[in-house]
Amino acid sequence: MEFFVTTSRGLEECLAQEILDLGGQDIVTVPGGVALQGDPSMLLQLNLQLTTALRVLVPLAEGSCHNGNDLYDFALTIDWSEFIDSNGTLAVQCVGRGTEGLRHSRYASLRVKDAIVDQFRDRFGERPDVDRDMPQLAVHLHLRDEHALLSLDSSSISLHKRGYRLQSGPAALRETLGAGVIQYTGWDKRSPFVDFMCGSGTLAIEAARLALGIPAGSNREHFGYWGWNQSPDGSTLPGENDHLRFLAELPRTPKEEMPVILGFDQDPEMVDIAEENAERAGVSDFVKFEQRAVEDTKDLPDPLTHGVLICNPPYGERLGNEEDLKEVYSAIGDVYKQQGQGYHGFILTGNTGLAKSIGLRASRRRPIWNGPIECRLLSYELYSGTKRKKATAS
Repeated sequence: MEFFVTTSRGLEECLAQEILDLGGQDIVTVPGGVALQGDPSMLLQLNLQLTTALRVLVPLAEGSCHNGNDLYDFALTIDWSEFIDSNGTLAVQCVGRGTEGLRHSRYASLRVKDAIVDQFRDRFGERPDVDRDMPQLAVHLHLRDEHALLSLDSSSISLHKRGYRLQSGPAALRETLGAGVIQYTGWDKRSPFVDFMCGSGTLAIEAARLALGIPAGSNREHFGYWGWNQSPDGSTLPGENDHLRFLAELPRTPKEEMPVILGFDQDPEMVDIAEENAERAGVSDFVKFEQRAVEDTKDLPDPLTHGVLICNPPYGERLGNEEDLKEVYSAIGDVYKQQGQGYHGFILTGNTGLAKSIGLRASRRRPIWNGPIECRLLSYELYSGTKRKKATAS
C-alpha cells in the first residue's frame, strides 16, 4: 500500500531515516514529507512510533481539476461507503492551492464534502455528519494548480499532539520539531542532555522519551484509521487492541541506563509547567527541571562522549525586542565558552542576525522551519581548551 507521511520542512531527512528503520520500502523524500510503500499493518507503526511525522496519509486517487464542478465529479469516482457507513462522521481538509476556480481551500473542501454526502444520500437515503474534531473518516485534499490528490488521513489529529503538553509558553516548539532537532544533534541517548532555556520542557521531555524508547504516540487516545471499515486494499486494519498489545511488547531502556537530562528556565511558572508536562509524558523520574537564568548555567555533569548543550531562545519578532535580546544571545555565548567545554553546543534560532551576538563561529547551519519561520539549527564545537590544542591531542 502507498503512504505519504508529512512533516515540517527541514525534517524530511530525519523522517526518512525513521521510516527506513521501521521497514518502509521504496522511500522517496520530497519537500514536506516522505512517500513510501508498506504493508497495511504499517499504519500502526507509522502513527505510533514516528517522532517527526505530522500526518500519515493513504493516497486514494489523483486527477485534473480546474473548478469546483471538476472537483465534485472527481470525488464521486471513489466509493466512500468502503470506508464508513452512511450514519458515520467525516471531515475534509484541503491544503495547497488550485487553479483560479479553486483558489480557496475552504471552498475546495466543501465541494469534496458535498460529493461524499450526496453519494451516500443517493445510494442509501441518508448521509454522514460532519465532525471536525474526531471524525470516523478524515479526508485530505491536496491541490497544486490543476492537480488534485485525495487521500485518507489515518492520523486525523496531527501527530505532534502527543497528549502530554496541555500547557506551553509563548512560541513553544512542536513536539515533532523538538524530536527532529534532537536527532539532528547526533545525541547518543547515554550522555547528558541540557536545555538551559527549556520553556515548557519540550526538548528535555522528547529527549527522555527517545532515551526510554517510549513511542511518540503512546499517550494519544485516538488515531483516525480506527474509524475506517477497511483499508483501501480491502484488508483488515489494526485496531485499538493491536495498539495496546504492540505497546506492551516494546522493550524499554532500564532506569539505571538512563542519561542525565536537565532543563533550566528563569521563569518559575515555566518550570512548573515543564514538570507537569513531564509527569503526563511519563518521564518525570528521568528529567530534572530547575529555575535558573542563562548566566547561572554552571556545574554541568561530565559531558561523556556526546553531551548536548542546547537552547531555543526568542527570535525577536516583536518590535523593539532585538536590542534587548542581543544581551541574551551574548549570555548564551558565555555559557558555551565558559561552561560547555567538551559538550556539543546547539542553538535553534529564527534570527541569524541575533546569533552573531553569541560570539562563536557555527560549524554547521541546518535550515529547519518552525511553522512559517525559517530557522537555523546552529552547531558549535565546544572544545576543552583551544581548537589547536584539541587537534594536537588527537
